[in-house]
Amino acid sequence: MENSYSSRHRIIAQRLARRTCVRCREAYTPSSGLLEKLKMEDPNMVFYRGKGCAACMHTGYWGRTGIYELLVVEDAIRHLIMSGADSNVIKREAVKQGMLTLLQDGADKVSKGITTVEEVLRVTQE
Repeated sequence: MENSYSSRHRIIAQRLARRTCVRCREAYTPSSGLLEKLKMEDPNMVFYRGKGCAACMHTGYWGRTGIYELLVVEDAIRHLIMSGADSNVIKREAVKQGMLTLLQDGADKVSKGITTVEEVLRVTQE
């Protein structure tokens, strides 16, 4: 039996972001400008950053986590690619079809306290 994904190509982008140190993490409020860039506006959300401790060598970070974006090349995307469309046009169509961007996956990890707003913006170069 043929898998429905067999004829689809997939393109993945990934970035490694530093994880907030769980031993010294503390709640903080990022600047509104940073939150705007990350498109996070929930007034009840708690944000965390590491203040620095011996465990993280006073960096506030310990380890890394992946931030991912997966583009499934459906017919509409394939047509855009073959016609030489600009990458922004292709990305808009992919998002319309449900693709989560690097920035959105990063925002999800921020909302779970895994990493910081600043770190996601740094690695996604937003």
